[in-house]
Amino acid sequence: FPPEIKECIKSRFHGGTILSLDLSQIELRVAALCSGDKSLLAAFNDGLDLHTDRAVQLFGEKVLTSPTFKKRERQVGKTMNFADLFLASPQRMRMSAHEMTGELMPLSFFEEVARSRQDARPGLHRWQQSLISRVATDGYLLLPILGQSRTFVGGPAAHLNEIVNFPIQTQAGNTLLAIQRAIAPLLGPRVKMFLQVYDAVYLDLHPDVAVDSLKQKLKFHIEEVRDRGYWAKLQAHYGNTVPLEYDFS
Repeated sequence: FPPEIKECIKSRFHGGTILSLDLSQIELRVAALCSGDKSLLAAFNDGLDLHTDRAVQLFGEKVLTSPTFKKRERQVGKTMNFADLFLASPQRMRMSAHEMTGELMPLSFFEEVARSRQDARPGLHRWQQSLISRVATDGYLLLPILGQSRTFVGGPAAHLNEIVNFPIQTQAGNTLLAIQRAIAPLLGPRVKMFLQVYDAVYLDLHPDVAVDSLKQKLKFHIEEVRDRGYWAKLQAHYGNTVPLEYDFS
């Protein structure tokens, strides 16, 4: 949320606490899990900074010493990581980078990013192409575990972004829904879930609630989903291992 919106989020309880549970980079983690892309898997399993890695791919090693690295080049790397997931067009990438950095970079830069995607993330590219081919043949995609499906009328040409988006955002959303279901026994008159925004859950806590104790209980249920529930089943289905990480704030 923008700071102006965050300031408006207040507890319904006098002296209460707002606690958020955020899944870390869940879209990128799902993409790594489904695609088996070696660079994505290595980043999550070895604790590397994906956005720095992408920035180095785009600007070269010298970018690490740039005085604007955190505000400009790394932000562009972050934007391109998500653009890779959804096959964003050069125009869309340019607009997103402008929103992140305030700089309107040359369109030719983003045209090169689009052209070189398959070199930067070859496993992700192959998986995306397999989804597109499946839609071209069958007209729909069917997801594992829960059996959700989507039909794409008009074929791949009309729906490229949505075809590669559907498995990532649906299975990311499923992960949080599995966690939401797991933590349901903790909710009640003094612990209320008032917001779920796809990769985060917001809880409103009565002042009598021991926050640290509640966090430990939440961690137990999240890790149940990670180790034995939906996330574990996804890992088994795709044959890849990606840690599921989260933050409280």
